[in-house]
Amino acid sequence: MNTKKFLDKPLNINYTHAESKNWTMLDGTLVLNPANKLSAYHGFDYGKCNLKYCFAHQGGTTTEPGYEFGMTSWNFAASQRFCDDNVLRVSYEKWRTELGLEWSRDSKSIQGKSIVQLVSDFIL
Repeated sequence: MNTKKFLDKPLNINYTHAESKNWTMLDGTLVLNPANKLSAYHGFDYGKCNLKYCFAHQGGTTTEPGYEFGMTSWNFAASQRFCDDNVLRVSYEKWRTELGLEWSRDSKSIQGKSIVQLVSDFIL
């Protein structure tokens, strides 16, 4: 990953080429400030191109609207942190009409993060 300055803001760029799988990917994140990030992803070989904006509200809520150019479709995710180490996240992908709900918890007694998907891949 490379970090460059763009409009005096850090721009993280990652280029990946997997020769054995014959695919190439470019993704980047522009950090506007600690609460605002703009991310883009492009898969050259299969035409997938994603643009996502992430906004962290005060109080532990994060919203992530996005657009998938290859599918001409919107997606949206929102998460809420509660009880210090729990996060509840809901997401919706229009092109797959898929609704997801997951709960994750950073455990201080157990190494790492545990994720429980309460409802995942619920087709509307």
